[in-house]
Amino acid sequence: MFEIDPNTINSEAWANISVFVTSIWFFVLSIFIFAANMVIGHNVIPSLVESHHIPRSWNKIRIPIYLITIIAFASAIFFVVRAFQGGYEAINLIYPDYWI
Repeated sequence: MFEIDPNTINSEAWANISVFVTSIWFFVLSIFIFAANMVIGHNVIPSLVESHHIPRSWNKIRIPIYLITIIAFASAIFFVVRAFQGGYEAINLIYPDYWI
């Protein structure tokens, strides 16, 4: 049967693992920013305006909030793609021949 022996983890593999871990943390942060801004801009502000707890002029603040939401979502996509690339490269360096 085939044996899969891992290579030693060199500095290049550790750099790729670092890219993976860092990108995952930034992905989580981006998703948190995205979700918080969506809740504020899409639920909280319209609800408070309709119940007359805040003035209607606060509806103008929703546009910058939506822009921040779009930027956070785009950065989340960037970081998840970057994390997969770093993880894939690290796995290829550690396990050059693998059956998956």
